[in-house]
This record gives sequence, structure tokens and C-alpha cells, in this order.
Amino acid sequence: MRNSDPPRDGWLKGFTSVELVFLATMIAADFGFGLLAKPLLSATQVSSVIRLDLIIPTMLMLVSRLVVDKFGALILYEVIIACLAMLAWPTSLGLPGPLKLPVFALKGLIWDVSMSALRPWLVARLFVTALVGEIVAKAAAIGFQVLLGMPWAPLTQVLWGVQLVTTLLVAAVGAALALAVWRAIRDLAVVRRIAAWHSG
Repeated sequence: MRNSDPPRDGWLKGFTSVELVFLATMIAADFGFGLLAKPLLSATQVSSVIRLDLIIPTMLMLVSRLVVDKFGALILYEVIIACLAMLAWPTSLGLPGPLKLPVFALKGLIWDVSMSALRPWLVARLFVTALVGEIVAKAAAIGFQVLLGMPWAPLTQVLWGVQLVTTLLVAAVGAALALAVWRAIRDLAVVRRIAAWHSG
């Protein structure tokens, strides 16, 4: 007899209860890590040079999609993270609260598309997803900032370029960590049970 859920209506009907609980747990871990890491790194001014606090969230995001391997998982993940970020870090990304939502949602969409398109190739799947998602998110964020009146001056362009390079380095490290974690957990019984749980 297979494990199953009762039928669910709406956008979440493609996910089982177990998958939603798993995603909620990973999102809580992501947000909790940010609450701890961001103040510590900000105090040392490290975050002004390289966003080391994004390594673990990138890993958590990628592992979440590998476990719940369905299109839409990362859109959901990023929309919820955006809502939490609006409350906890209202000025992050250099954008006022509500403008974070389209940036995070777009990143989640790009990630989901990439993870679905590259499903047969694990390494490429993780690295391309992480890198392309960050490029799109950085471009969208700077686009909103310019629309809000920030001058696209040469100094701004140089600083944005430096931030993009460091962000891509962080994303690559996060992808490498996700690869290592996934290889360690993919054969665990709990991971297989999540994948085996069916919607009714």
C-alpha cells in the first residue's frame, strides 16, 4: 500500500504534504541561518566585499529542489524567502521591501527552468542553475535601482561588476557544497520516502 495524500486544489496541488513540510523546513533553516550569519558578517564588513552568507542558502535551495524535484518548488521557496526578507531585512538588495518579491520570484523561476531543463546532468544542473540565477537576480536588482533613480555612473558599473564576480564565486561554492551534500544523502531512506510519497 503506497503512502498518499488526500487531493489538494489550487497551485499547491502538485506537491504532497510531505514535500511541503520538507520545503518549509529548508526555508526555515535558510532564514534562520540568515538571521545568525548576516549580523556577524556585517560587523566585520565582509559582506560589503563578498556575500559569504549566501553559500549555505544556495546549498539549501539546490538540495531542496533535488529532493522535491518538481517545477515550481523553487518559485515557492523564493517567494516565501522574499516575504520573510521584507520583514527581517527591509533594505536588502538596495530595494524597498515590496520590490524584492519580483526579483526573488524571477530568480526562483530561472532556477526551476534550469533545474528542469538540465535534469539528466547533475553537475551542470547545479552549477548552471546557481550561476545563471544569480546573474539574472543581480541584473534585475540593479535595474530596479536605476529605475528608482540611482545613476548608472562608471563607478556604479565597476562596483556592480565586482559584486557580480564575487556573487558568482559564492554561487559556485554553494553549488559545489550542494553536490557534496546530495551525493551523501540521496540514498538515505528518508529522501527516498519523500520522493515515494504520492498525491491522492
